[in-house]
Amino acid sequence: MVFSHSDNASVTALNNIMEAGGKVSWALQEFNLGGKSCTKGSFAVESGSIFLDALRRISSETHIQMKRF
Repeated sequence: MVFSHSDNASVTALNNIMEAGGKVSWALQEFNLGGKSCTKGSFAVESGSIFLDALRRISSETHIQMKRF
């Protein structure tokens, strides 16, 4: 899952993901994933590092849209 860093709530989502054991990277440059463009500074959650249900809950609670690839 990938989400933008441009919203203040994204930091809350980042913290919640990491507290749940998820591993998150920060994109140093724009990149393409699955034919879709992601902006520089996007957060990318490592696949398998956190349950999908937990990500959906965090996304819902923080109102952060996460793209699944």
